Amino acid sequence: MRAYSRLAGIVLLALALPAASCAGGRGELIFDNLDHPASASGYLRDADGRILGQEEVDMVGHVRHKHRFYGMVWGLVGLERTHDASGPINQQVGELRGDGVVNLTVTSKGCFLNYFPILSALPFWPGCVDVVVEGDVVRVGRGDRPEEAMR
Repeated sequence: MRAYSRLAGIVLLALALPAASCAGGRGELIFDNLDHPASASGYLRDADGRILGQEEVDMVGHVRHKHRFYGMVWGLVGLERTHDASGPINQQVGELRGDGVVNLTVTSKGCFLNYFPILSALPFWPGCVDVVVEGDVVRVGRGDRPEEAMR
């Protein structure tokens, strides 16, 4: 009976280790230098603050930017404080000759370093998180331009 209890304990420990992936990343994503307005909704505003209808804008492309934040001590200590996603987003919007970004989303997901069962439980094992920014680039028709202050 004692051998059975020991075997059951080892099996439970083996099953629990993958769930004990404690590593992670930490950081702050900022958009402080965007050249164009961005909206999490499907709409932009014009210079007067009026919401532009979908018939007044044309979708001209899609932007996507991925960044990986690293951390240690189970994600409590970030190895990079901030990352400004403005540069890559500005470049992509500029290449598409867009006036703004709508349907902007930010998603995050743990990366492969977080899933080493025994190592990720150690405080000095680095962890990470992948952050993805995506949105639809639009161009405003009929001469209206969205107000830059409406970011």
